[in-house]
Amino acid sequence: MISSQTITNAVNFYENKIQTQKKDTASVKTKEKATDTKKTTKANEEQLSTDAKKLLDSLRKKYKEYDFMVSAAGDDKKALLSGSKKEFSVLFSKDELEKMAQDESYAKEKIRTMETAVKMSKRINEEFGLLPTGETQDVKDQMINKIGISFNEDGTMSLFAELEKVSESQKAYLEKMKENKAAQKKEEAKEAEKKASAKDKEASVKKVTVEASTEEELVEKIKNVDWNKVIGESVGARFDLTI
Repeated sequence: MISSQTITNAVNFYENKIQTQKKDTASVKTKEKATDTKKTTKANEEQLSTDAKKLLDSLRKKYKEYDFMVSAAGDDKKALLSGSKKEFSVLFSKDELEKMAQDESYAKEKIRTMETAVKMSKRINEEFGLLPTGETQDVKDQMINKIGISFNEDGTMSLFAELEKVSESQKAYLEKMKENKAAQKKEEAKEAEKKASAKDKEASVKKVTVEASTEEELVEKIKNVDWNKVIGESVGARFDLTI
């Protein structure tokens, strides 16, 4: 006769296996999405003229902290920007870069607009970012993973902010890491992060991207995200506060 304990163990085994498979599938999809985005922007970049490529290289050298990407007609700008691995990304179309390469005054105007937009993005990130700005503040309930900027054909710009909801278990983990960072040396904090339990790190993560044309509109949309309507996905540790 099969005991009830044996049945329970079997059920637990298969449930754990299913959860592991779901996590692996989500991880694969994320990597595939990043690869597709990289291929698209790389293909667009390769189609640029020599002068436009030189301009793009000069922008990357001068603004090393930004991720410059190239779009073409019909590309999903939100999808391209979501594939960036940097905190701030700037998306120029092929036509814009070509025009900037041939028209110095137009290039200066675009770069000024870009710098203004990045400063604006940094202000927003300071308000809604991952880490508290003061030692007495708590870790926030939501954070901004990245902010993207793109320019439209009519001369206006679009701002994209990818938000992530911080669960209670993640929040406790972040608070713990914040304390470790404040109280210990960097090496000791890294070791503490490695020893943190998987349960503390893992959670159902909710992410959503909001789009706006002005700073005020973006802030308003960030404040009014209804997280109850956003479906979460199960992932492992995402944060390292020791670096």
